[in-house]
Amino acid sequence: MDILTVLQNLDWEVQHIPGVKDQVAEALSRRPDLRRELCNVMAMEVTAAIEWIEDIKVGIVDDEWFRPIAHSLGNSSRRPPPSTASAKEHRLWVSAERFNLEENGLLWLRGDWERKQGEKEARKNKDEEEVEITVRAKDMEDDRKAEKDEEEKAEREEEGKAEKRGQLCIPKKMWRQILQEAHGTPAGEHFGADRTHLGMNDRYFWKQQLRNTQCYVAGCDLCHRTNHRSRKPMRLLQPVPIAEGSWQRIGIDFITDLPVSGSAQDCIITFVDHMTNSAHWGACRNTIDVGAFAHILIDDIVRLPGVPEEVVLDRDVRFTADY
Repeated sequence: MDILTVLQNLDWEVQHIPGVKDQVAEALSRRPDLRRELCNVMAMEVTAAIEWIEDIKVGIVDDEWFRPIAHSLGNSSRRPPPSTASAKEHRLWVSAERFNLEENGLLWLRGDWERKQGEKEARKNKDEEEVEITVRAKDMEDDRKAEKDEEEKAEREEEGKAEKRGQLCIPKKMWRQILQEAHGTPAGEHFGADRTHLGMNDRYFWKQQLRNTQCYVAGCDLCHRTNHRSRKPMRLLQPVPIAEGSWQRIGIDFITDLPVSGSAQDCIITFVDHMTNSAHWGACRNTIDVGAFAHILIDDIVRLPGVPEEVVLDRDVRFTADY
């Protein structure tokens, strides 16, 4: 950790030395478990991960969320539920329409390839209308149209089959493996939660993917030990000095979300004297505003012991606004 702090204060640059020119190869770069063909989850090399694909198929059947969808899509006589069906059956039908079950047993979340094709077609029609309005030579228009058709063809070929399929559905028991490959391998480079999720979101799908990614990255031991804190160091806690007189310094807090009383009160304001530890309580509503709180403070505290010299509070929203 001390070496990392020293390096961050220096102006240095990392230069790559190709393996052909490096006479003494580093042991880390030659580790057999970090070879490219083994880090195939993020690259989605299906041919090199047959066992991994089989685990996904078995996991889809056992997953409590994907199993009903796969069963619904696998039904050969699948049809929309009748009007007398339950709301659960209707929700299952709507959810299953977003997925596609292949013959090999893999479940895919439909991608937005069709939407992109529709947007391209709309842009094409708009361009054709502009061409009709604008007076141009016929040979220039034909050349432009032919060039545009070639570009669209190249884009469709580049999108490929994976984009048409969409996102591969991952069962619950394999989430951690995907997260470990996306965050902890050389391809992941221990990026933050948002960047790690961005690298997986276009390939894989499961419920609450972003939340699981945030929890995994937040619990990464290597990130906690090596990441440099960008915040300013916090100062030492300063103890509150002992009060010299009763009710000269008071503490105020709100106890909210209580059962509603007969007078429609669901909140309690606590006033505590830091000298004698004596307390006073006042009933109010959870939606109390600054004006109503001022009346309670004057009637219950200022009227009896007097105006306090100091007030200690937890910066409640009622005080950070107008009070």
